[in-house]
Amino acid sequence: MIYVNAEPSPLTNTLNEMYETIYDIDEAYDEVTDNLGNYYDNIEDQSLGGYIYEIGKRSTGQQNCYPKYESPVQVTSSGTAWWGGTKVTIIGAIKNLDNAAAVNNGSGNVRFPCTAHGLFPGERITISGTINYDGTYDITESGTINPDDFSIQTGISFVAETFTGAETVYDELYGLHVIEGIEISEISDNGYYELIIWQGAIGSEVEIARVPFFKDATTIMDGTIPIKTDWLNPGRISISLLSSNAAANTVKVKLIYRESTGSGWA
Repeated sequence: MIYVNAEPSPLTNTLNEMYETIYDIDEAYDEVTDNLGNYYDNIEDQSLGGYIYEIGKRSTGQQNCYPKYESPVQVTSSGTAWWGGTKVTIIGAIKNLDNAAAVNNGSGNVRFPCTAHGLFPGERITISGTINYDGTYDITESGTINPDDFSIQTGISFVAETFTGAETVYDELYGLHVIEGIEISEISDNGYYELIIWQGAIGSEVEIARVPFFKDATTIMDGTIPIKTDWLNPGRISISLLSSNAAANTVKVKLIYRESTGSGWA
């Protein structure tokens, strides 16, 4: 007859103790995560996790937002190798309305005549000098009805007005913003280039970034070049072009940026 020892071996005891320890750790982890998800403090009546998320969102500016694109401009080099060309305003341009009438699109949406305005839907403008429509608006439509018109949502009933041509449209960023890229196209010739980005009023510009690129017989650099500026205050942004060529060259430039509205990103 064979007798089997009913007492657990030391190895079995050790394994059981390890299992119980792991179980206790797992239970403690569940309790901690439940508390993080369900604990409500007295700050804005949010859970701790929700409050931490909200603080992070406010401090980083909701990084999951989409970037904005400024209307493209054509920039020309000077015609002397590596000598700065004329600064072209890309944000902060002032244009005049045409000597023509506002058009009622319906439901408070009004179309304005402005030849070669270069504005895109989503851009923010300030209209000045009108009788009925002075104020700051976002473009809702541009060029789809008439290539030289743009539309805004006014928030008021339509009022007929014929403009004199002296009224102005000012295109500017109104919050802190970061430039995140330059989109280039239509490079006129092979060569080495450098775009210089400036901020400030005409005659008082300060350089804030440089963007080098090139074009040769096999490489066309049309596309987006990522950059990252510091936080910029609202104001005029302009661009100039340097070229390795002893002839005037051109490139079309579009600015990519994110704009803060104070409590988040636009």
